[in-house]
Amino acid sequence: MQGGLSLSAHTMTDPSNADPVSPVQPASTALPVHMVSHEVPVSAALSHLPELRNAVQVCEWMVEPVQGSTSRSLTLVLSENVSLCFLLSEEDAQDLGFALRRGQPDAAA
Repeated sequence: MQGGLSLSAHTMTDPSNADPVSPVQPASTALPVHMVSHEVPVSAALSHLPELRNAVQVCEWMVEPVQGSTSRSLTLVLSENVSLCFLLSEEDAQDLGFALRRGQPDAAA
């Protein structure tokens, strides 16, 4: 990963509308109080050791090109009123796609 990542949290009036209405705690990754998270066991990417992570269910996701750039926007819709938007460099977007395909047994076919 090259570190070309930025994060913003937004309140939305409609999850199908990608235009945010107002920011939720700008410059923070804190989730609104009404979001339900679950502790899930994962195999850590670097150490491969088991770790518990706090996770929130994703309802919908979108990958969109950034106009005038090779970057991509990754939006995760967490509930009716909350979405997180990540700005990924082209290389990070490709790495993420590769990592997701690698986890799919049919991806090599």
